[in-house]
Amino acid sequence: SGVVSSLFAPNLDRCEVLNIGNHRSEELLHLIEVLAGALGVEPKMTMLPMQPGDVPATCADIERIRAKLGFEPTTTIETGVPRFVQWYRAYHRIT
Repeated sequence: SGVVSSLFAPNLDRCEVLNIGNHRSEELLHLIEVLAGALGVEPKMTMLPMQPGDVPATCADIERIRAKLGFEPTTTIETGVPRFVQWYRAYHRIT
């Protein structure tokens, strides 16, 4: 994974910041749906128009981690979010 490989990479400065993410945008409503499914909850949402400071789309710039570590994202939102929720619950002993 990008996190593990960055820990042991000899060509990185000790405090170098790398953006480990996906190089394409993900739909917010899809992320909410996947997260809600992993948590076993029904989200309560109030849809509002775009607010000041909202951006229509963002994505991670992963060029530095690609160049330094050869990183390519392979974990989808559908796989990664439930894994994270499972890890978080186990780590913090949340049932």
